[in-house]
Amino acid sequence: MLIDTALVPLQEQPKLWEPLDGIYEELGLLEKLNPAAVRLGSIDGTLYGIVTDFFLDTLVTGASETDWDYETFIKCIEDSDSLKAIVSDGWVYEKVWLAVNLFDHGAGDSYYVDADSGERRFDTNEFRNLLRLIDLYGPDPDKNPVPYVTGIREGKVLCNRIFLRKPEDLIYCHELYGEDAKIAGYPGKNGAVSYLASSNILALRSGASEADKKVAAEFINMLLSYDMQLYLARTYSFSLSVRTDVLERQIHMVNKDTDIYAHFKNSDTTAALSGEPDNERNGRELRELMDRAVPHSRQEEYSGILVEEFDDYFSGKITEDILIEHLDNRVGLYLDERSGR
Repeated sequence: MLIDTALVPLQEQPKLWEPLDGIYEELGLLEKLNPAAVRLGSIDGTLYGIVTDFFLDTLVTGASETDWDYETFIKCIEDSDSLKAIVSDGWVYEKVWLAVNLFDHGAGDSYYVDADSGERRFDTNEFRNLLRLIDLYGPDPDKNPVPYVTGIREGKVLCNRIFLRKPEDLIYCHELYGEDAKIAGYPGKNGAVSYLASSNILALRSGASEADKKVAAEFINMLLSYDMQLYLARTYSFSLSVRTDVLERQIHMVNKDTDIYAHFKNSDTTAALSGEPDNERNGRELRELMDRAVPHSRQEEYSGILVEEFDDYFSGKITEDILIEHLDNRVGLYLDERSGR
């Protein structure tokens, strides 16, 4: 009846799911939910996913330019005299990750493809230059590690990936990196963007019986109730509540004794804030980030093509010319199939 969309990605298969707008309206839940959570569970404006909690996947940087599109991001790499790495060694990243995750967010938002015309940009000087930059500033096991936090502060690292899973994570991020660091988001075709994500999205199979819908409604009503969401919000594994009222409680519950389990500090140990936090200020910034954030829309088949070919190139299995030929042919075929050509 209910399906975990970690097994079948929600965004890729809308025909598999039963619309839930009617159930949410009958339960009076829509006006109680954070709009970001609604966007995360929706496809083309229709609500399909039961989102229990969510978090932000974004980038922190010390660069002066933060609303970067792909070209601006590349220019930041090229113009930095002190740069040692695009992303620090605090995470076990590979050059493939940089090529796929920083410069592509699905065929509709990619440095490699013009979504409107279908034009591929692999056989270009710009693409060859990008490969050179990733080779030069990407992770290299033979290099000395670049410091995770001080690398940002000293301008040796352009950005680090962070997950904001709790309100206190945002406060701690500013303490850790310094007030000059900014939450920028990933480069995109129209400027920087942060992504909404969740480890817990369920969906009701399409064509579900009335009995199944009734059971699903009871489950949704229980799971998204104020008491249940507040109870879950106090647990380590739960992120930002989908309910606006509970999320506000989460924001204002933070104090100097709150344990920090931030997922971006290159350490498994807990941390603590330096003093009493400004929860009002933190709440404003967090709400602004959520307002601008969008669900990730990468298509698994398309992304798989990029990962496979970039991995062969950066591991030395194929040359630059063969990489360009493979990507141009395979991505072109994928786009033609999707457009029906």
